[in-house]
Amino acid sequence: MDGKTIEAKDEEQSQLISVIIPTYNRVGLLERSVKSVLSQTYTNLELLIIDDGSNDATEEFVKGLSDKRIRYYRNERNMGSAASRNRGASLAGGELLAFQDDDDEWLPNKLMRLMEVWKNEGSAETGMIYHEMQEQGASTFIPSKDFPLEWKSKEIFRYMLLYPMIGATASLIRKSCLDELGGFNEKLKSIEDYEFYLRMAGKYRILFVEEPLMIIYDTPGSVNKRFKSKIDTELYVLYTMYDSLCRYDILQKKVNLIRQQAENYDCEDYFYEQALQLCERLKEEAYGNGAEENAGNNHKRADAAYYLDKGRRIRECISNAAREMGCDGGGDRAEYYQNAAGQIQRVVEGLARLQENLNKNPAALSKNKMDVVAALSDIIKSLGDYTDLALHPAPQKQRMDELLEKLTEGRDFNGVIKAVLDDALKEAKKLLSQIGKAKCLCTVCGKEVRFLPPSPYKRVIREHYGYKGESVEFLFEGEEDRCPVCGAPENIRFLLGFLEDVQPESDEKLKICCIEASDDKETGMQEWIRKYASIKEYMEYVSPKDIEAAEGKIDVIVCIDVLEWVADDTKIPEKIRELLGEGGVCIVMTQALLKEAYADLAEGNSVDSAKSVSSGSATGTLGKESGENEDEAYGAVGLKRFGLEGVRRIYRESELAAKLEEAGFNVEIVDENWFGRDYYEQCGFGEKAKMFMLTKKLQRDI
Repeated sequence: MDGKTIEAKDEEQSQLISVIIPTYNRVGLLERSVKSVLSQTYTNLELLIIDDGSNDATEEFVKGLSDKRIRYYRNERNMGSAASRNRGASLAGGELLAFQDDDDEWLPNKLMRLMEVWKNEGSAETGMIYHEMQEQGASTFIPSKDFPLEWKSKEIFRYMLLYPMIGATASLIRKSCLDELGGFNEKLKSIEDYEFYLRMAGKYRILFVEEPLMIIYDTPGSVNKRFKSKIDTELYVLYTMYDSLCRYDILQKKVNLIRQQAENYDCEDYFYEQALQLCERLKEEAYGNGAEENAGNNHKRADAAYYLDKGRRIRECISNAAREMGCDGGGDRAEYYQNAAGQIQRVVEGLARLQENLNKNPAALSKNKMDVVAALSDIIKSLGDYTDLALHPAPQKQRMDELLEKLTEGRDFNGVIKAVLDDALKEAKKLLSQIGKAKCLCTVCGKEVRFLPPSPYKRVIREHYGYKGESVEFLFEGEEDRCPVCGAPENIRFLLGFLEDVQPESDEKLKICCIEASDDKETGMQEWIRKYASIKEYMEYVSPKDIEAAEGKIDVIVCIDVLEWVADDTKIPEKIRELLGEGGVCIVMTQALLKEAYADLAEGNSVDSAKSVSSGSATGTLGKESGENEDEAYGAVGLKRFGLEGVRRIYRESELAAKLEEAGFNVEIVDENWFGRDYYEQCGFGEKAKMFMLTKKLQRDI
């Protein structure tokens, strides 16, 4: 090598790179990782191994290495990967930092390739460079090949808000930038590198090399397997990056993506629980910043309003995310569900017959082993194609893969084949039960469908707001149990099934309206009723703004969650009497009833205490009065709260019926006894589904 070549090489490798490997009890994997770093063609590096309190032979292994570029440090106690990386960064002597995991392997030219691109494309604003990653044996890349190249380089903050595109071990970072940002967040237990690189992307330009310059191994105990901790970090990002998510109008998309991750990780319950707790903390922050007591302090009031609005918007996004699957609707989707259910039903029947035949004639398996294994293999692959319909797709798909692997390895053993057959039958039955209920008739669209299984959302919000199921009877699944064709939830299907029996005796049209606890625009039940009336020649929909003019002429009034919300629940029955025409009916629907055995919970239902709950209006909807704040009503004496909407009353069935009778109505419970059990089963209604039907008492009866 001549002098000029040596000089060029020295200039090319003039910057010292500090490579940091945190490790904990992984001495068996560490050798491969260390060797790949020391074998880099870019040789001007130091390797800092941060032993995070290992109790295996890690220290002996490292001290037995002779390379002078290695520096070993041991934490006195286990501190986690974020703290170990930060410690390594603080001890580093290089201007640039690279992080390596103790179970991965760098390709020899990794650092050299990153330095070449940085030298050619970098600037004073460049904070780091990273490369593409691919797990061993996988066909997918990080970041995804589906992402446009402009998402991955330079101004990438907007896209990083949604997608964790950078892995910790794929980056080369300017040390001064890491120091300025305060390093990795040591409070986060998983994907803390995503949160750090998101902050980095918000302040510096980032370069990208579209080459996988390392081998990633999926090993037991990997931090990436800590699914709940991943959800915690994603929610932390949602909280801290809220303003940016709103600025780019991607807040709802971010929440949807987190929910989807939680579903894939089989911890959707955990996501809803933690997300709702986040909303509660935001409300507490609002009160801590003067939501009530600092009326004269504009700065405090502005902070309080910000936190209240932040909590409301996130809460709304959570609710929307929970409804996303049920709201998609569409005939193609419904057909897919029904075809899948039919196919899996045939699989179940076929597996059951095979199981029965082999039990009756065990010798048949030995004679036809190859055919049985081939058929069983095809069946398991077929089930794997439908795991996207399971409540938790990723674990269900993994289970199918495990069965297939078990069958392949044990294809010569009768016992293994029979065990796989038994397990496949169990998994097929489980998958069939998760796809939906038996075929039912939707009373709204008239299609024969299987209703989609509910997500954990409804149960979680009920428990989050204090109802564990033993004291409260929820009558409808509401937003969860939707028709896959038209999207109608159970309470809508129940109501419209009833309205099919309401026919006029004369040629005059029936006037129908809806009083709903919402704002002054047509939403929810109002919109469904408006659509329903538009296709019935004998019905005329009366919108909220026209209700006053139709006083005393309404034939059908639908009252949704109104008594539970108003400050004075005696005024609503009076209003209904004024609106209802002679011979008309009013349907009162409520989300839940207090069980009779828990009557003591309802004793404090004093309307005087509801100082800031919404009051009734003449338009037929219940809106917020000027200056009112629904959050101020939390904790009002005698008001029970459930769901994300805030404060509501909750009645016992006998109590609500008595209240309505005292107001001058005949009250009839429309339930399974009214419709008949056969109708409930035909339409897929839950056994608790019910509503109250009111008719005016004659004057002589009052």
